[in-house]
Amino acid sequence: MAFQQPTENPLRHRMTELGKEAIEIASWGFNVKEAYNLGYIYVLIHDWLVEEGWAPRDKDADFNEVSYLQRDNPNFGKELRIRWRLEQAGFESKQLFSYLMDLEFYTLGLKDTEIVYKGNKVKTDSSEFELKCTAYLVRDKDGFIGKSIFKGFKELLYDRWIKAQTIRHKQFVYMSAYRLRDFVADYFKQPVLFGKEGAEYLRKRTLE
Repeated sequence: MAFQQPTENPLRHRMTELGKEAIEIASWGFNVKEAYNLGYIYVLIHDWLVEEGWAPRDKDADFNEVSYLQRDNPNFGKELRIRWRLEQAGFESKQLFSYLMDLEFYTLGLKDTEIVYKGNKVKTDSSEFELKCTAYLVRDKDGFIGKSIFKGFKELLYDRWIKAQTIRHKQFVYMSAYRLRDFVADYFKQPVLFGKEGAEYLRKRTLE
């Protein structure tokens, strides 16, 4: 048994410090196995997030891709794991509300391939493609209420005085997360069928 040296920086979930202030609003997963263009869908999702305010418009600004892992196997193909950790300020009451979205890409058996499209050979990718999304509403991230005269009435403030605003922010996060799911499903031409696991995508994509 290996001896684990103590560390001053133990692994922690990034929501640990936020505690109950981070409320999970939406969670979904998408999985499909077929031919597609990985680079193209990567850029499409990035640009969609920019339009929705989850990523900076400035092309020189840092995009919060926190992890990119690639394993190559000459017989089986590539395995990719990519993690994006995105944040957005609330559309109103920015000191009280902000949003987080975690995206995890996973491809298994990624290989270059060719398909015939309208009589021509087209180079593309083939693999199992998986995307997972979890979106959160964060309350008082920077401790604005905790430093104010209302610090003893935080729950009352959110549950009564600004209840309508809280609901609007929850709705925004929910709708944004599921618009992304529908956007990805539309690219792959997959219908959304709800079941025990939340959603399944069955119909094959075409290049139309």
